[in-house]
Amino acid sequence: MNRKAAVKQVFTFLMVAILIGLVFLFGIKAIAGIMKDTCDADVALFTKQINEFVNKYNTYGSDREERVILPCEHSFVCFIDKDIIGTPTTIFPNPDIVINPMIEQSILANVSYNIFLIKNNIATPIGYSDKLVVGEPYNYLCMQPTGNKVVIRFVGKGRTTEVNLPQLGVV
Repeated sequence: MNRKAAVKQVFTFLMVAILIGLVFLFGIKAIAGIMKDTCDADVALFTKQINEFVNKYNTYGSDREERVILPCEHSFVCFIDKDIIGTPTTIFPNPDIVINPMIEQSILANVSYNIFLIKNNIATPIGYSDKLVVGEPYNYLCMQPTGNKVVIRFVGKGRTTEVNLPQLGVV
């Protein structure tokens, strides 16, 4: 009788271990899916915010700085002047930032994106605005966040909105 009870007990523990393993396996996959969906939603929200600011602050003379949260642990947000897309124009980046080769190829290939997020040196195009220009003397500008927020200065030029670095001391 003890032998039958021991076999039943081993079988019960084996079934419980298999069930726990399956729950753990499917739970990990579900969590990874939820995290990816959250990241996608954050990117969509970030893109929407940037486009809203570009459209909102294009009135001539407006000058506003906005703090936005970079999604999914991205290390930079980059803006390309709409006027250099598809031209062999010399790219004038911020001297503190080296132009990402993926973005440079996108500019030269006339790909209609002028807002990019960079994570692990991989540029992801997230949007295009025909109202977006980059402040002088640049036509390509990347901004690195402090924490997970970046401060972007929007200056209204009438038909366009200039994106620029924040003013010193006004953060």
